[in-house]
Amino acid sequence: MMYIAGETQDVSVETLKVIEDIIRDQVVHMLKTANDLASRRGSRVFSNNDLIFQFRHDIARVERLRIFLTWKAIRKTVKDSDDKEGGLLDDADMEEGGGGGPAYDAPAAAAVKARFPTITLPWDVSSYFSEQVPETQEDMADVVSSEAALEKLRRNDERTRDMSVAEYATWSEYRHASLTYRKAKRFREWCGLGVVAENRPNDDVMDILGFLTSEMVQNLTAGALKVQMRELALVEGSGKETVENGHGGLFAEPEGVRRPVDVKHVRIAFQQLQGRPKKNRALLNGTKTPWSSELKLVGVVGCLLVKSLQQHHPAPNHSTLNMLSQSFKTIGLALLGLSTISTAASIPKTEVAVRDTRTELAERNGASRPFYAIAHRVIVTAGIDAALKHGANAIEMDFTAWWTGKNSPNWWADHDGTATSYGDMAEVMFKYLAAKRQGGANLIFVWLDIKNPNSCDPADKKWYKCSVHYLQDMARQYLLPAGIHVVYGTNSDSDINKGAYDKLVSRGALHAGEAIDIDGDADGVAALFRKYGDKNHTPVSQRVMSRGLFAWTLKPQTILDQLKKAKASNLYGRVFGWTAVNYDNDYDMIKSLITNKIDGLIYGGILMYQDGPMSKAPIDRIKKVISENHEVHLATANEYPW
Repeated sequence: MMYIAGETQDVSVETLKVIEDIIRDQVVHMLKTANDLASRRGSRVFSNNDLIFQFRHDIARVERLRIFLTWKAIRKTVKDSDDKEGGLLDDADMEEGGGGGPAYDAPAAAAVKARFPTITLPWDVSSYFSEQVPETQEDMADVVSSEAALEKLRRNDERTRDMSVAEYATWSEYRHASLTYRKAKRFREWCGLGVVAENRPNDDVMDILGFLTSEMVQNLTAGALKVQMRELALVEGSGKETVENGHGGLFAEPEGVRRPVDVKHVRIAFQQLQGRPKKNRALLNGTKTPWSSELKLVGVVGCLLVKSLQQHHPAPNHSTLNMLSQSFKTIGLALLGLSTISTAASIPKTEVAVRDTRTELAERNGASRPFYAIAHRVIVTAGIDAALKHGANAIEMDFTAWWTGKNSPNWWADHDGTATSYGDMAEVMFKYLAAKRQGGANLIFVWLDIKNPNSCDPADKKWYKCSVHYLQDMARQYLLPAGIHVVYGTNSDSDINKGAYDKLVSRGALHAGEAIDIDGDADGVAALFRKYGDKNHTPVSQRVMSRGLFAWTLKPQTILDQLKKAKASNLYGRVFGWTAVNYDNDYDMIKSLITNKIDGLIYGGILMYQDGPMSKAPIDRIKKVISENHEVHLATANEYPW
């Protein structure tokens, strides 16, 4: 599908994974919205129209889908007719007049044409009347020759103009690529169809979703290619700067060879496609009317041009848009020269505020208990500002160790571990967090999601700064003295079994204010804590269990059951769920979570945390549930979890 949109290079697995996550999130959102629309009219299952209604304003897309469904119905009708009558043409048709000559029966032909089905949508004007005028060949021609169709043909012509015969044959073959054709069962499991929402027992829904996902991938790829073109135009003519920074050597890539689109291009394209339409912005000029936005289907709205693409990001605590322009710079230009910190031996142990005993007594006596709203994937300082502005009292940050490049080895706030996915350096983030807490921010703890804890050996001085000991040293130097508690989490069970847990406690017991999280099902987490926690004498109060999914409403009951089981076992100091995203029915899941006394919840979008509705809407739902429940409240600065 990316090939059809113009990406003829072999993209990385990370890029494919990001696109897959985005498309799946879009499909899940469509299914949830369709289910809500069906519920409003009292139906248990949603129909084709519930899906199409969500992009009804995109006339060109609706018409393309209408033509697609019409021809599908025509093929089915002709096939059924062929089966009954033994073929479309008989001997009489082949005789004189059978091809439309003097013996041609026009009324009979019109009757045959009238048998062909038409796709009428409930909001079409024609649906208001009981009698329908059958479509003619001229009507179909008008649709095909529409401006949108011509624009699509023009784009395809540009993409194939310089192709060889072999490339064009490949392009023509790939046009039939689909996520649903002969893969219906796997697609249902992939997007949660049947779990998130239930549809009528027909294959039209699968065809519609296959049609839409194909267009989503193509539109997202086209947007990523535009972002890459702007990036290339931005750095064009900077040959002197490139040579000075050592990027034009003997083994550099040949000039004129375009690299495949990367993760950053896809993410920026998606952010632009999710932008606020200019029309909506104009309608609100001069008013105080609040504006909210739902997840937009990829390709429905036009891209908003990021005017700051040519601005260089001079400091790490500027806005997110400046971070976008920073990602257009090479790594050598983007990395910051920061001073190093002392080793573990020179870091003094400091007194850290511990959990207030009165909080424990209040919970035991049935009084209002604290709840922790944890902002998801905060990897730049602007994300810290946004999370605190929205009301988060804890922050989850992803960290990846880098051992190559400028200022390396070191730790970076980075979820994907690619050359373009990094945010700010760990030291920059920790200093900024400490300053916020000392300035009065309601910031209780930071969750360090460590992506590669075993990448470097702490005993090797050369690679000490990319070891988990160094990350722990920085947390103990900057966060704990400022009154910010820390929980260390790992990416997988294999990381723990390869030594991540032992490394975190190899220099002695955890400090006051530190905890270790293990994610997974209740029984599996309990087994790992028995194996490593008991051996290292980790107190129960400093053991954290978590369970979730990128879009947790895909498996709500499974996640809730595991969290309840872990909470009832009393084997952990805290139990957390993840991730609440911008879906309307997240409200019920949040309510169930709080009712069952789960201690906290990670919330936010699928991308990095930003000051926008995708990140803010989930915490607004958390606040609403808490306001309706007198047994819980958002934890304040001194209500420490361990």
